[in-house]
Amino acid sequence: MNDGAFHVSRVSGQPATDAELLADLRRVAQHLNASAVSQPQYREHGLYADTTVGRRFGTWNKAILAAGLSLSNEVTGFSVGFCGEMTSHSPQSRL
Repeated sequence: MNDGAFHVSRVSGQPATDAELLADLRRVAQHLNASAVSQPQYREHGLYADTTVGRRFGTWNKAILAAGLSLSNEVTGFSVGFCGEMTSHSPQSRL
């Protein structure tokens, strides 16, 4: 039965907007009860291809940060480099 209400839906094949991609990242994080979403997790639970998300924002990490989430592969602190020198790891270097 048609109740006369008008419903709008996306046309098949229409590209997702940036806002829709970011909202879906947040939805997946909420579903996982997590502050970070990895690409394998997004492949399993997301509505869009993880490659689309990464391409749209330049990198996966940039998309995650734009969504207000934490990086799942963030490295912090210090480690000894190849030649024995101390190196600092900054989250910004992973973008």
